[in-house]
Amino acid sequence: MAGGLRMTFVLPGRNRSGGNRVTVEMANELHRRGHVVRIACRRAERWAWRGWRSTARTAMDALSLLLQRSRGRIYDDWLDESLVPVEEFRRLTELRFAPGEIVIAVGSFVAEEVMSLDRDVVKVRYCHGFQDGHEEFMARAWGGPVPTLAVSALLIPRLKAYGCQASVAVVPNGIRPEQYFPDATDREGVGTVFGSHPAKDPETIIDVMARIGERRPSVPRFVFGPEPPPRELKPFYWRYPSVEVTRRLYSKSLVWLVCSRSEGFCLPILEAMACGCAVVSTDHAGARSLITAGHNGLVVPTGDANALLASTELLLDNAVKREELVRNGFETVRQYSWEAAAVAMEVALTKICGGAATSGHGRGCGSME
Repeated sequence: MAGGLRMTFVLPGRNRSGGNRVTVEMANELHRRGHVVRIACRRAERWAWRGWRSTARTAMDALSLLLQRSRGRIYDDWLDESLVPVEEFRRLTELRFAPGEIVIAVGSFVAEEVMSLDRDVVKVRYCHGFQDGHEEFMARAWGGPVPTLAVSALLIPRLKAYGCQASVAVVPNGIRPEQYFPDATDREGVGTVFGSHPAKDPETIIDVMARIGERRPSVPRFVFGPEPPPRELKPFYWRYPSVEVTRRLYSKSLVWLVCSRSEGFCLPILEAMACGCAVVSTDHAGARSLITAGHNGLVVPTGDANALLASTELLLDNAVKREELVRNGFETVRQYSWEAAAVAMEVALTKICGGAATSGHGRGCGSME
């Protein structure tokens, strides 16, 4: 677009989270399109006393990760892929902002800090999902008249319930076909992503994968995630795999499970589809945004291990249905690209900036002067 925008994406910290990854992808694509972009992230407080056993485990884990990272065995920080400047802060006020710069709070944990920023900037919130069970915090993060973006239209009713008084523009995520594609000939397993947060439903993941192992001992299991594995998953667990290893795990799987109780967009659904998996997901906003049940995936009730297991076995035994879901999954993936996502972001931010300028709040969007 003519006349680039100036913007800062604000993250709560450096990590391997999906929110950080899609922020880097979006920032990189906007940079390629000629905008002035940077990422700001909160600096980690590296050592906090939580008792000597916990602190010792944390230190040992950190040393182990550092050693593995130096040998290229893990990939634990998406910000390493950023093409734009990354600046760390303890308080957001430490950073300098150009007049009218767009400051985008990515997620709940930085929304309040961005909203309270006393600078001549255009403040925007970008919702990738919610923290279930923290209703007062969610109301503070998402209430009020601040311009808001969401990765899915299905998040809008809940934003409004939390008191969002602004119109919400939908800016979805994308996927890169050069990173995710079928990449194995020995496809015969079942895979999933593990996380210990309650929203990921770790108990159900462990239960389902254990029962698959008992009922289908010849079927390989593949699990990856950002945390040390629980004992039950350790024999077939990959921690912090690279994109190449992740693609290989997807590609070796006939069926890919998503067991979460809550997701805003759920990029692993698209990644698994792109790599040729038949997807079985629990029922959440991310699944409903991407899956038409029975057409390009199967959807079961959240927390229902029996339904996840039954759907998995159905697809393992029914190659015709499995291949139908895979074909339609490829068609779904073609609808999502980072180029299209960046265009949607440009349109939304330009509209927001026009409103900010005409309403007298700020000077509109900072330009590339």
